[in-house]
Amino acid sequence: MLFRSEVRHRQTQATVSSYRNVQGIILVITDTQRHLGIDGDVFGVTGYTAPEFLEANPTMRDFQSPDVDRAEVASFLATVLDPNLSFVEVNIPHVHKHGHTIWLRACRGTRVIGTAANGNPEVLVVFRDVTATVVAQREAASQRVALLRRITLVPVMIFEMVAGDATGAGRIVYTNQQSTSIFGLTPEEMASSCKWMQMIHPGDVERYESSMAESQAGLKEWELEFRVVVGSKTK
Repeated sequence: MLFRSEVRHRQTQATVSSYRNVQGIILVITDTQRHLGIDGDVFGVTGYTAPEFLEANPTMRDFQSPDVDRAEVASFLATVLDPNLSFVEVNIPHVHKHGHTIWLRACRGTRVIGTAANGNPEVLVVFRDVTATVVAQREAASQRVALLRRITLVPVMIFEMVAGDATGAGRIVYTNQQSTSIFGLTPEEMASSCKWMQMIHPGDVERYESSMAESQAGLKEWELEFRVVVGSKTK
């Protein structure tokens, strides 16, 4: 059943029926300011039952995260209300009943369905829960930033194994200045030759080769401390 404070609009029934039992989808009816109704996987997505949701979140802002980009939301609503604008899907942060942030994507199917009692357009918004995807993307971006920060501080070499090569051949695809300074080679020499491998200390060659082979065979992170001989110096 669709809980709402206004008369139901018959033209929404087909959309509501098609999404009502779809996990991760909720349908919200709004006059662009207040929530008028909600249906779909309300409890699974928001933690509220439908009546609880409408009581706890009478307005759109009550449900949205304090960190929401309101200009982006306004731009999204403009594409819904103005038939001359191309509809744009957007991810909007909201607040779950338990206080954590969830990310909902306003999807196609969202449309104006009539006029609300206050004269505002009455809009049916189809939301899909994309929290897991957004969180994973943000974590990956954070890890990338942390990696780039480390790259500027410590010697770094990115070594790419050649799949299917029984010789265990590989190549250097990136070296930073701190790394090349250790070997006294240019980035091009590091990438196009095995000179740096020939500098591995004789006492560490076996450990290097076995650890690299183990990492490659198990697709595991490779970590090893080894010495190199540059000229007459051991580093």
